[in-house]
Amino acid sequence: MKSTLVSLFLFVSSLVAAPPARPDHCVTIICKDTEGATSIGSGTVVKRFGKTVTILTCRHVIEDAEKIYLRGDDRLIEGKNPKLSDTDDLGTFEIENSDLPATKISKAPVIPGDTVQHWGNTSGYSKGEVADYLNLSYPDMAKHQALKSEYLSIAGDSGAGIFNDAGELVGVNFATIGDLGDRAGLAVPLKQVKAFLASK
Repeated sequence: MKSTLVSLFLFVSSLVAAPPARPDHCVTIICKDTEGATSIGSGTVVKRFGKTVTILTCRHVIEDAEKIYLRGDDRLIEGKNPKLSDTDDLGTFEIENSDLPATKISKAPVIPGDTVQHWGNTSGYSKGEVADYLNLSYPDMAKHQALKSEYLSIAGDSGAGIFNDAGELVGVNFATIGDLGDRAGLAVPLKQVKAFLASK
């Protein structure tokens, strides 16, 4: 009887897949403002030139920061050359002397019904279906589309990359809408991400 229960437990455990490990190109961002307050965000390595990498995140994560850091294994690495989008909630900064790999950026956008993946600093890994593209307006920004998907996103996840099933970047998480138990994530979609990166 005992061996049967053990076998059943092992079988059931095998059906519950462990979440995939966070890719090295998904990173944690620490920001400090002029008063010394600290905030946290997420980001994705999108470019590398020699030993310098470019981190893509949200504008609202880094725009008020006096100091921007990438959290390494055992230290904080200061970021340089922050750049902010004038039209979307996007921003970048650079890290020097880094071995972090850059993600692949998708050639094609996702469409409603596709599945996307998300690694947030706070929520960890989640996966969900693309629901729709919404037209939204933001203060001091132009009216643009936002990708609405059924992945989990909470405070600290802003700036996290959104990836398709092939692991390619298709958007950047910037907000959550809905009530607890019925939340959806909003992301800056691929077209706007590409336009911002091309302008920098």
